[in-house]
Amino acid sequence: MSLNSLPAEILQQIGEYITSLSTLNAISRANCRFHLIFDPLLYAQDAQRTRGQSASAGGGAAAVRWAAQYGLMRTMQKSLEGGSEIPSRGPWMHVVHEPAGRTVYGVRVDWRFRDPVPPPHPLCLAAQGGHVDIIEFLLDVKGCDVNVTDQRGLSLLEIAVVHGHVQLAEGLLRRGANQLSGRQLTGSLAKVVSSPMQLAVLLGKLDMMRLLWDYGVRVNIGGPHRNSTGPLELAARIGDVELVELFLSAGARPRYAVSDTECALVQAVMRRDEKIASLVISDSTCMQKTIALTLAASQEDRQLARFLLARGTHPDFDDLEYSDVHCPKGYADTWHFASPLAHTVNEGHAHLVQLLVESGADVNVPFEGFEKSKSSRQTGSVLQLAMELGNRDIVSFLRENGAQEEWRNGYAGAPSGGSKSDPNASPHA
Repeated sequence: MSLNSLPAEILQQIGEYITSLSTLNAISRANCRFHLIFDPLLYAQDAQRTRGQSASAGGGAAAVRWAAQYGLMRTMQKSLEGGSEIPSRGPWMHVVHEPAGRTVYGVRVDWRFRDPVPPPHPLCLAAQGGHVDIIEFLLDVKGCDVNVTDQRGLSLLEIAVVHGHVQLAEGLLRRGANQLSGRQLTGSLAKVVSSPMQLAVLLGKLDMMRLLWDYGVRVNIGGPHRNSTGPLELAARIGDVELVELFLSAGARPRYAVSDTECALVQAVMRRDEKIASLVISDSTCMQKTIALTLAASQEDRQLARFLLARGTHPDFDDLEYSDVHCPKGYADTWHFASPLAHTVNEGHAHLVQLLVESGADVNVPFEGFEKSKSSRQTGSVLQLAMELGNRDIVSFLRENGAQEEWRNGYAGAPSGGSKSDPNASPHA
């Protein structure tokens, strides 16, 4: 007697004792009669394995995840009819520090999820493929969380941004998806290392950027921790003039960069991009402008140096207004905050030394902790630095303009009780 000749009731009883899902799947595909009998058993067996499972175990039944990944609504419904349960939230995953670091879609990450990593939530799988109907069903009918994250820490909105699913991203935003603070891993100490807007900028997703603006993203936000880079700064870093213009038109303020040394103006000067520099310089702070000038000086970029000086850049940090106080002694970053003149002397660029001095740079400005000095000297006067480097033309020019070799108490040739520009006054005791 063949298996196909057995009554349906007996075949169903046989199927209930088969524990292998692959075996049930193979039998259900044998013919139409077997499909009607064994296919429901297949989904029921799959559902039974994950029923009552905690959210930390992953994203529900295998059939549900398969349906979500490939956008198979009918398969999703059959799995639910078989008793599958879909967790409303993603699994809680422990985070550990990863010293070597890694890159997730252009963003540097110094953590990873601790093994074993649970399977991804069906929402994350559907978001990768842009299956809007599956996403809407899981959010609106099954009550899943719109801010679920995947094993890389990407939120649903970030997944939509990465894969360019604009319609999906808009639907998530309408349902309250978080875009202001990036991803946050509940219960962990992991850093939030990006935001949807940052990813959109890094990947050049212009349509996504416009969509995020429409839903009120604050374009100066780079991320919640102080080492983040904002979208405007990223746009300047990659040299995209159109993006810079769009961010500025959307309300980005160059002066509100998370770090002056990473601001849009500095990024533009680093790229030697005068066009972007011209777009952002008017709203850049005096501190940012002078830092940009130090960079132009060290790069021997006379054209950008002239550009910056012509637009009101102070040639010395000490001449900045009170709101732009120079970093205190002992500050770790002594490269960006050494005076432009010290950078220029260090590089031996005589023509830029002349330009800076003619623009009002103090020839007796001191430097301290100059970590990238080309001589053994990290502290002293710019004249001492030029002498040690053996640049006679610069030494001669500095002396002709009142530079003094002596350097005491952190100031070269500063007169006691008088103007620091008077080279004949006695130095501080």
